[in-house]
Amino acid sequence: MRLPKSIAGRERLVVVFWLYCVVGCSLVIALPFLTAEWLYYQGFPMWGFGAILVAEVIFVVWAHVSLWMCAFNTRHRSLGYAARIYSVVALIAFLLPIGFYRESPAISVDIVTEQ
Repeated sequence: MRLPKSIAGRERLVVVFWLYCVVGCSLVIALPFLTAEWLYYQGFPMWGFGAILVAEVIFVVWAHVSLWMCAFNTRHRSLGYAARIYSVVALIAFLLPIGFYRESPAISVDIVTEQ
């Protein structure tokens, strides 16, 4: 089985960082937020939103694992260390809220008026 260049560690660091991690992840994270309300009113099924979330997580993990693997494909060794630190911190920041997510009922507020 032949792995893509980025996940095998054969892509340039600048390409992986700017194209996959910055531009790609920005689009993958922002587009669902920007189109969610429109999709909902168009009758998009709720399981479809779950599928979008799974695809989003897969892309972000793939991009940052690729960054880790290609970190030292640069002339400056210090950029490789910075890229590896960034990939770990970014993945933790992205995945940490998922660990705390639990579906709970909406908060209900009772309006009390004086009579």
